Amino acid sequence: MAGEPILGKAEPSPHQDYRPLTWKRFLALRAWARRVADAEDAPVYLVGSALTKSPPRDLDVSIVLPLARFVAQFGPIPPNAHSAAEHQDVNRMPAYMNRLHHYLTYERPYQVWALEAGLAYTRLDLKICPDTWWPNKDRLLLASPQHP
Repeated sequence: MAGEPILGKAEPSPHQDYRPLTWKRFLALRAWARRVADAEDAPVYLVGSALTKSPPRDLDVSIVLPLARFVAQFGPIPPNAHSAAEHQDVNRMPAYMNRLHHYLTYERPYQVWALEAGLAYTRLDLKICPDTWWPNKDRLLLASPQHP
């Protein structure tokens, strides 16, 4: 099984960064997360600095899938790339993470839904990951899929 991915930090965006997570924004975030959870049929969690810092730089949100489903949907997880030379290898983790980012950014309407939920000027750092990545990190359940 592959280790956890190497993630980079997003470039600063002054109009989005370091905004307090007010109750109104939290409720909007939960409404948005409910739509995402239903669309992915998976739980959506708030993770990262929003759990410990006020104000957080951004809102880190993770869609967590069981490992078997994640691999079936996105392919085998490559081993972590640890050296600069390996980072250039398109078969390693950076290219894999780009595939996940493309799925979330271009194949799903989640950014549009965020605007509709009232989360304009909010940096949502949305990730999709298997349940084997960061299992011991703190997370707050925002939404579970609703089954009729």
